[in-house]
Amino acid sequence: MLSGGNIDPLLLTKLLQHGLTAAGRYLAFRCRLPDHPGSLAKLLGDLAGLGANVLDVAHARLAPRLGVDEAEVVLQVETRGPGHSDEVIAALRSAGYTLTFG
Repeated sequence: MLSGGNIDPLLLTKLLQHGLTAAGRYLAFRCRLPDHPGSLAKLLGDLAGLGANVLDVAHARLAPRLGVDEAEVVLQVETRGPGHSDEVIAALRSAGYTLTFG
């Protein structure tokens, strides 16, 4: 008999991420932003407006590769599928965001 106590939360997280990726519903990217108040909030608002669900955000302001007036975020986003991922990427790029993958 299985119970909730037998489930490894880290394994469950990996399985969920794998399933989202296999279904084309998981999108991960880096984005450089100006380092001033509201930049991250605007990006997150734009993603919400596009119907993308933010799963995780890592925000870095101090890194050798960044200028003194830059920040970089690494985002993990859930979308409705591959077509929606393409729409999100195109809309963000059209809005002037620089995205990198991998």
